[in-house]
Amino acid sequence: MRVFYNEGFKRQKKAFQSNADLVPNTIKYFSSTKLIDRIKARECELCGKTNTPIEIHHVHRLKDLQGKTFWEALMIARNRKTIALCRECHKKLHCGQLN
Repeated sequence: MRVFYNEGFKRQKKAFQSNADLVPNTIKYFSSTKLIDRIKARECELCGKTNTPIEIHHVHRLKDLQGKTFWEALMIARNRKTIALCRECHKKLHCGQLN
């Protein structure tokens, strides 16, 4: 046996208050983050090279870093899981040539 709602749906008088003169303040939602600022700076945080394309190196957990290399110590000191690197430094880091 199927039961249907037979009384219909009543129209709501006002679902929300509309005010055409009220402009929402959307500027507060467009703020940039520190990561975006670091990318826009176009500066390698390891070698200091400027005006170069930046790649972000990311680690899953800070506690996985041992602090033996300079870049690990830098990330631990800044308490960040990301570091902005130029392409050459990022390539050296993944090849194990960066100390």
